[in-house]
Amino acid sequence: MEKIALGKNGMMFPVPLGIVGVNVTDNQPNFTTVSSIATASLDPPMVSFSLNKVRFSNKFIIEKKTFSLNFPSANIVNKVDYCGLVSGENVDKSTLFQVFYGSLSDAPMIKECPLCMECRLVAVIDLPKNELFIGQIVATYSEQKYLTNGKLDTEKLGLCTLNFADSSYRLPGTIVGKAFCDGVKHASLS
Repeated sequence: MEKIALGKNGMMFPVPLGIVGVNVTDNQPNFTTVSSIATASLDPPMVSFSLNKVRFSNKFIIEKKTFSLNFPSANIVNKVDYCGLVSGENVDKSTLFQVFYGSLSDAPMIKECPLCMECRLVAVIDLPKNELFIGQIVATYSEQKYLTNGKLDTEKLGLCTLNFADSSYRLPGTIVGKAFCDGVKHASLS
């Protein structure tokens, strides 16, 4: 099968969909949609994401040195999309969600999201149009109903993804293999 060139396409798809939370004043949260989320380190646990430099939340993440990452399910996708369409500089988004806090006072988390993480800022990398934020996960929050045998169950979480190819929000698909296991089968065949 011959490969064809598609130009400089850096869009990975689908990608995790999240909402970054940060306080812009004492106890006034702001939320912005983010889709460029990645695991930066497993030990210590760190995440990374980038936001365009014009985003209102950026300066507060840098100033407060904390933020939350909230992973939504399909039932709030309209609010998630709205958070990315309007700026907290012009619109008060603090009442869109039910908010709770963990140990970090400036990392507002969203009760309606099945998975939330509060993070301490570790680094900011300046990119041409974006800022890449790296944060250490201080704590992760979910609910019993999203666990199977004491572990997060991705099927139960029903977290949304963003597919850049057609600008759609999607839910997880079918399991096609077992990570850190199926490769052993291949190795034994070689």
